[in-house]
Amino acid sequence: MSPKLWSRTQTEHQIRLGNVEKKIATIQSHIHTKISNFPEIRFWDGEAQGAKEPDFDDNNWKIFPIGQSWGGRDKIAWFRIPFQVPEIPKGQKLSAIIQPGKKFNFISTEGGDLREYELFVFLDGEPLQSVDVRRNEIPLWDRVK
Repeated sequence: MSPKLWSRTQTEHQIRLGNVEKKIATIQSHIHTKISNFPEIRFWDGEAQGAKEPDFDDNNWKIFPIGQSWGGRDKIAWFRIPFQVPEIPKGQKLSAIIQPGKKFNFISTEGGDLREYELFVFLDGEPLQSVDVRRNEIPLWDRVK
């Protein structure tokens, strides 16, 4: 039995190439086209009554440098990130990516280690979503105008 040889016409190749180009365009439309750091992150170690409210006075809070370590087991802290929504070109979507850093490494009392963190995000005083090691992108395109 002789091996089969496959032959495609130029038109078949153009169709396949067109399909690949469409898939690439679809994927590229879901990739972040512009990434900017938040200009300032304010930090409070511990409970802060009313901190979720947009008009909360956080002037006495520390400025939290990007890359600085924080946290601990069962640690509570508040981060406030004021930002202005940039002008979004037509067809693009806005999201915030919160990356708290490396996973924490704690030894559990039952043995093993825990490599987790969890944040809860508020937008203008309203609960928005949680952020953890598996979900760090917050879609904002339906929240801001």
